[in-house]
Amino acid sequence: MNEIAKRILDLKHKKHLLITGEKQIGKSSLFSFFKKNDYISTNLVKKNNYPCKVILNYKDKVLTIGEFVDGKMCPNITQLDLASQFLDELIACDDEFVYIDEIGFLERTSQKYVDKLKQLFEKKRVIACIRKDEHDFLKYFYNLEDVLLVEMSVEKSDLILLPSSLIQNYKIDVNYFNRVLVLSEDKIITNTINNLNNNQGFILMFENQIYEYNQRIYMLALLSRIFPKKIIRFKSNDKNLAPIYIPNKYKQEFIDEYTNNLNETVLKKYINETIYL
Repeated sequence: MNEIAKRILDLKHKKHLLITGEKQIGKSSLFSFFKKNDYISTNLVKKNNYPCKVILNYKDKVLTIGEFVDGKMCPNITQLDLASQFLDELIACDDEFVYIDEIGFLERTSQKYVDKLKQLFEKKRVIACIRKDEHDFLKYFYNLEDVLLVEMSVEKSDLILLPSSLIQNYKIDVNYFNRVLVLSEDKIITNTINNLNNNQGFILMFENQIYEYNQRIYMLALLSRIFPKKIIRFKSNDKNLAPIYIPNKYKQEFIDEYTNNLNETVLKKYINETIYL
């Protein structure tokens, strides 16, 4: 998936990819398809079902960067200063891309960490989740000219409505999607087709791909936000077409063509409007 990230950024002439959105929206699930090698992660730790602290992990090192005191999150600046050493390691590594899940608001309290994070964005290509917030610290990264910022949400027009637990357990129900048109061998399944008119485009997939291609569905969800007017395809040697994103302007034609066996010959006429990954 690292190659796909590079392809996305190169097509948009950007250096970094930042994924943002509300809590529990699936940022980390999408990030997990990109991450490679060691990466920095932050996690909320609960005790008796109540938040108690935030830890920052890198390799086998764990630092407590914030703790709840009287119901308020209090940063641990000493630990954040130490965490800046993790950024030094990422800066010094040989990899083109580095990964962080996530950049939050606690980090702003350590000038050492802030300075190193800015240096990381200068030296490397960064793929990261970033908290959705109005802090100036976070806005700095949102607004960098070479950043591609993608926001995930649960608006009706969006695709990503599938809880991570369902993916992990392979209990996938297409009713969770608002933009997926599922095709069977003998007919179109219309459980979501009525919603398609309200969106810029939709995902076309075959019935037997629901379990096999959930990872690519997430990728198409991201890509369709970045290239809403382009057909987006994965290179595939499969008997059936891999899931494909289709802008609404082609919707009726693609549906009509399916009844006559949608195939590579049909798709060739759209080659100039297609992004291949």
